[in-house]
Amino acid sequence: MPGSPRKTALDLRMIERAITASLPAKWVTADEAYGQDSKFRTWLQQHRVGYVLAVPRNQRLPTTAGNSRPDVLAANAPALAWKRRSCGTGPKGPRLYN
Repeated sequence: MPGSPRKTALDLRMIERAITASLPAKWVTADEAYGQDSKFRTWLQQHRVGYVLAVPRNQRLPTTAGNSRPDVLAANAPALAWKRRSCGTGPKGPRLYN
C-alpha cells in the first residue's frame, strides 16, 4: 500500500529543499511505500534526481519495451548487468551480495 499523499508531499518538499540548498546529495533511496507511488518517482525523474526504490515483485514498471514486472526484468537480465558489491565487513566477515 503506497505511503500517504501528505507524507509523500512532505518528503518531496524536504528533498527539494536539499537540492535547492545545493547539498551534495545526488540520489534518493526509499522503501516500497515510495516505490509504489508513481508521483514520487515522476517528481524525482523530472528533477533529475537518481533513485533506488523498493517495489513489490508484482508491480508493473515502465520500460522502453513496455511495462514489465521487476522479478521478470531481473530474471531476464544478462549476467553482465550484475555487479558484486561489498556491503561492508560484519562480525562474520565480508558480506558480498549480487
